[in-house]
Amino acid sequence: MRPSLPLAQLAFLLLATPADAQSTATLPLEELLRLHDRTRQDEAAPAGPPLAAALTEAALSGRLIERGLDLTAAFKVAVLEEGWIRVPLFRVGPDIHLKSISAPEGDTVAVEGDRLVLLTSKPGAHAVQVGLLSQARVDGRGRRAELAVEKASVAVLRIRFDPDLFQLADRAGIADADERVFYPDHGAFQVAWQVRSPPAAIAKGQGVRPPIETVITSAHASVVCTLDGLQIARVAYQVRLHGTQSIRFGIPAGNAVKKVFLNGASVPFALSAGSTLAVEATAGRAGDETARIELVLQGDRREFHLAGRLAFAFPSASCGQNALSVSLHLPAVFDYTWAGGSLAPGGEGPEPDYAYELPTPGKALRFRQELPSASPDLAVSYRVELEEQYFRGG
Repeated sequence: MRPSLPLAQLAFLLLATPADAQSTATLPLEELLRLHDRTRQDEAAPAGPPLAAALTEAALSGRLIERGLDLTAAFKVAVLEEGWIRVPLFRVGPDIHLKSISAPEGDTVAVEGDRLVLLTSKPGAHAVQVGLLSQARVDGRGRRAELAVEKASVAVLRIRFDPDLFQLADRAGIADADERVFYPDHGAFQVAWQVRSPPAAIAKGQGVRPPIETVITSAHASVVCTLDGLQIARVAYQVRLHGTQSIRFGIPAGNAVKKVFLNGASVPFALSAGSTLAVEATAGRAGDETARIELVLQGDRREFHLAGRLAFAFPSASCGQNALSVSLHLPAVFDYTWAGGSLAPGGEGPEPDYAYELPTPGKALRFRQELPSASPDLAVSYRVELEEQYFRGG
């Protein structure tokens, strides 16, 4: 755009035009003023952003399974313009199976052609999480999976695997503790591995290592119940296992599963048969034989009176449990008495560090049970604590 002339200078040039010029132009004053105002507005209008939106991060993580990759993909998107924006996140082919999608309220994640896209009309930062299964191409014991990704500022794939079961191809990824880290190659993650052969038959009389029995060596539950009726429970299980094991938990009635953590990382989940939660547990480190599972449950809202009874139930597990410790954090305005259940008062020591952080106000009550039953539970009675809460006459 040419720089505009000041109004006085433009008027002077028009008036100074020779009368005997071969071509003359006349312009009404109102039109001249309108053109001048429009020029000023065009110069003052701010320039829009160079990009409408950008995919700033595509972080995929998961583990090897016999015929593919079980992954969680976390995407971060920066939207700069107002109005509806379409942002491609991931390429979805016939080998990709979506298991779950989590997006901010008001955003839509949909499959469009061969791409998973985010549709939004809100400027700002957006976080999308997708659970998916990438099916591998099988060639004997060899496996190969390819995941095409959109261009992102940061794109990374982290894979955990059991070295007793699988062998990654040479130079596949970068070793980082108990993980392999991959970066895109020509727009796609390339993962190749082999399924190891089963061990040779043991000669008769030779010692055989017995299989490791899957067992919950210890479990700790922390329940917070506030005076307005909110109830949240965190249950942490320390599991001894070999390889990958599916552990099923029976969720008590009146409780909803809000979060599931495996070895400190949040994982997608789904309930089957109404109240059964299955967790594919694997060791936290290569060569280790322990895993940590944490469930976050939200119970139905409770109503407190001057006195009453509170009943608590805890998940059952498909494998054996050695011990269960429970701490209740209840409103401080009441006195509490144990009223029954499979757990009895007892237990000492600090609570474990939970992956899901939560304040624990109120009175703390401790309970414990060795070799918990199929459905651990307990009950406490409560009444208003009147000591030093009223005036005594002389």
